[in-house]
Amino acid sequence: MAATKKAINLLLLAAMQALVSAVMAAPSTKTPPGFVPGVKWQIEIQNPLSAKSALAPTDALVWDIDLYHVERNPAIIQHIRSAVKDATIICYFNAGLAQTSDCDFNSVWQTPAHKKLLANPIKGFEGEFWIDIKSQDARDLIKHRIALAQKLGCDGVDPDNIDGYGIDEGGDNGTGWNLSQTDYIKFITELATYAHSLTSKRGFPILIGQKNAPEIAPKVAPVLDFAVLEGCKGLQDGGSGGSGGFCDVFAKSYLDAGKPVFSIGYPKSLGGRGGCKASGVDSAEFAKVCAKSADMFSDVLKLSGGDVELDGCTQYCGLGVGKGVVTTAVDKKENETGECPRLGSSGVGVGEDLDSGEDGADKEED
Repeated sequence: MAATKKAINLLLLAAMQALVSAVMAAPSTKTPPGFVPGVKWQIEIQNPLSAKSALAPTDALVWDIDLYHVERNPAIIQHIRSAVKDATIICYFNAGLAQTSDCDFNSVWQTPAHKKLLANPIKGFEGEFWIDIKSQDARDLIKHRIALAQKLGCDGVDPDNIDGYGIDEGGDNGTGWNLSQTDYIKFITELATYAHSLTSKRGFPILIGQKNAPEIAPKVAPVLDFAVLEGCKGLQDGGSGGSGGFCDVFAKSYLDAGKPVFSIGYPKSLGGRGGCKASGVDSAEFAKVCAKSADMFSDVLKLSGGDVELDGCTQYCGLGVGKGVVTTAVDKKENETGECPRLGSSGVGVGEDLDSGEDGADKEED
């Protein structure tokens, strides 16, 4: 009896030690400090952030930057962290399409094994091709982008173009894959599960957000951490965000759940190819694109079109008309000359197994 009791006590002690170790290793909270509705942010994905210039604005806690800009120049991450204490860095990538500028386009998507996963180019962007997201092989390749983001030091990911159903469900099959809302809901849910299984270098689960696609917001918001919207105010619904409007859907799905919504407006009067106007957006347009600026949306105003869209020029709504204009320094030369690392140099090879519970076979879901 004494031996049995001793053995039980040893087992209980081991179990308690394992539990304590697990608790100590786990993040204390789900999201980084300050990652809440209304947090100030900046998005810069047109050109690489300059890692040699003073960062502005330094009071923006959340930064959304391009994944492959960071892969080409990892110093960008440290540059932000050295200027902004507790910065949350989100890395943008194309989830629904593969584009020629992606570092993995030629080495992965153009190989004989994977080229078959690409179909039609997106209208107006001939270098971007719709991915067969119903293929497990394709979904695993997108998960490798999330793994790359984690390895480079990103806190989260901003997967774009998850709304291909919009050009397929009318019967036109614009993507070439006959994709539905259900297909994208399954796709995003699988990516979210994988992202949350990874731990950032700051000790939190990797965040993952929703880009536009309001029709599926109520279905995917419970498994995601934030949303990024374009043209929510002043365009789709007249700036009202009224019942059933673009803004309102995300307010209910995300803000009401305590999750940030990052809103981008593209006012014509902000400037042009020459950059920001010092006075910012004119008063009439400001009233539309900054409607309900106290509604806890994290608003930024950006230039629209061509090579200035989502670049350094930014105006913030909260300070009023004629104020809040800032230009974040970028490195256009780096964008033109920066080389992608050779396959495998990032430490995330496409041949590696992903801990996703899937067998990785190239198969379609029913």
